[in-house]
Amino acid sequence: MKDNAYPPEMINVSINMEKTGANIKSLIKASGYSVEEIMGFTGVSSPQAVYKWTSGKSIPSPENSLILSRLLGIRIEDLWVLDGDFDIEWPTVKRKTTTNEASSLQHVFY
Repeated sequence: MKDNAYPPEMINVSINMEKTGANIKSLIKASGYSVEEIMGFTGVSSPQAVYKWTSGKSIPSPENSLILSRLLGIRIEDLWVLDGDFDIEWPTVKRKTTTNEASSLQHVFY
């Protein structure tokens, strides 16, 4: 991907639901947590929600994915299994820093 390419190339990401469900199921089983404990930590009101995650019928919300990743001791991106190769060259983001931001950063770092 080139810097400043216009229009920018779309980055396609596809979560493999079946493999993600199997991954979540395996991680929960290895952790020793029960479905009821996962329900309590995430605030979901029925075991069907957790079973849907572990069967690949749905994925946890971003908030619940973060909770699960912390409980299971993994990075949040290791919870999901992606289709295809996601190893791409990321574009460089260029953003101007305002004078106020620059002075506050100097205060923090100097």
